[in-house]
Amino acid sequence: MRLKLIYSRAEVEKPILADAILRFKLPINILEANVNATKGELIVSIEASEETIEELILYLVGRGLKVERLTRRLRVDEGRCMNCGACVSPCPVKAISFRPDWTVRFEEEKCIGCGACVKACPVAAIELLR
Repeated sequence: MRLKLIYSRAEVEKPILADAILRFKLPINILEANVNATKGELIVSIEASEETIEELILYLVGRGLKVERLTRRLRVDEGRCMNCGACVSPCPVKAISFRPDWTVRFEEEKCIGCGACVKACPVAAIELLR
């Protein structure tokens, strides 16, 4: 499960995520971070049961964070995609690769939504969903 954690100015300097990791004993992978002195946004990936994720979300909200569940990040228009591979190299997390038959493969669960593939696609076959 991917979550977007949004910190306000009041919470940005508090170790809320570190406390959550220790409290829930969960490995939480930070996929993307944009943090400064006035706000913070993190995209995290968590492998846990739905019940545990719900408890974690309640904990984080209780500590002052805004939490959004992230589902699908990309939409690929298979009719427009030429399988040229222009999107493969720019992807920083290797969510896009070639299959053995040289068609492009998108692994949604790896995607962090950075948009590098969208910019690289010469036929605008990839759309970033927000």
